[in-house]
Amino acid sequence: MTTERAGIFPTFFLSGFECSTFRWKDRARRDLVEETQHRTHAREDYDILRRLGIAVAREGVPWPMADQHGGRRYDFSLVDPLLDAMDRA
Repeated sequence: MTTERAGIFPTFFLSGFECSTFRWKDRARRDLVEETQHRTHAREDYDILRRLGIAVAREGVPWPMADQHGGRRYDFSLVDPLLDAMDRA
């Protein structure tokens, strides 16, 4: 099966992974990437997309976690496993 086609995206279907980091009723911050274990299983998640013929996926940066120092310093290490999985897929 080929995933190549003309147009802006290589496949008709696109995917995305939940990446919300909102505050819940008790004011605790929720990290849905952690809750869904996508950071841990990103490689497997991208392998599933590939088997389904989906070649485009939306990922998100958990901004409240990356900007822990009020705009003075950023930590994007939480997206490293996702970038590695994308590169391998």
